[in-house]
Amino acid sequence: MTRLSNGINPDKLDQEIKDLGVRVRLYKSTICPNMKSLESIDHDINCQVCNHNMIDFCPVETIAIFQQQSLTEQFKVQGTFHIDEIMATFLSDQRLQHYARVDLLDFSEDFFELVQRQAATTIDRLKYSACCVLGVFVVRNSTDRIDYHFGTDFELDVNGDIKWISAHKPNDKEIYSIYYQYRPVFRAIKAVHRDRYSQYNLKSQPILAPSVTVGENTYVRLPECWILKRDYLIERRDILQALLPNNTLYDPNEA
Repeated sequence: MTRLSNGINPDKLDQEIKDLGVRVRLYKSTICPNMKSLESIDHDINCQVCNHNMIDFCPVETIAIFQQQSLTEQFKVQGTFHIDEIMATFLSDQRLQHYARVDLLDFSEDFFELVQRQAATTIDRLKYSACCVLGVFVVRNSTDRIDYHFGTDFELDVNGDIKWISAHKPNDKEIYSIYYQYRPVFRAIKAVHRDRYSQYNLKSQPILAPSVTVGENTYVRLPECWILKRDYLIERRDILQALLPNNTLYDPNEA
């Protein structure tokens, strides 16, 4: 019987992702087993291992296409997008599960926060691991703005936190404002195209994508597409994956 089609070449789909995508670090993520009971799902609130009930492991560097969040006709079947959600397509050899962690490697986002200068240490913890600091300053007497400069007054330590290196710094327990850039972290929350399988039977063009040949037919796996959401609750860990403690918050009325 003559074939009507040789099927879909998954390598061409993968090549489009490689041509248009960006580098990401993709993790396997699973629920933390530090539970007192499976019935109550009572997770230990003092757990030092997971990131808000999720354990992220087996990171791999790969490529993904980040697509628009705009609400077009094709998304109606999927419902609506919420703020900080985006659609991403991954190579055919990458398998995701719900809440998989995805780190963007080469691009950063702006963020600002208030930080209270920590006493008896040179390190101040930030909410996210900074890759670039654009501004740090305090306001005194409601009239004077005092600026601090990267490389002269402070630097970033190996964890992306502020490390003061000169005597020109905020006073202990003083609140300062910082504007910096960090590389965002996402979680896969909904599958748009998952479990995509087909055939590609052109024998003259061997494929690299995951495939199984049975008789005259070659069955292939196609790329997955997921909706990702920005993870604002990621806990800070050092390069050895030990949990980094938060800053101490001092009472402003304390003597």
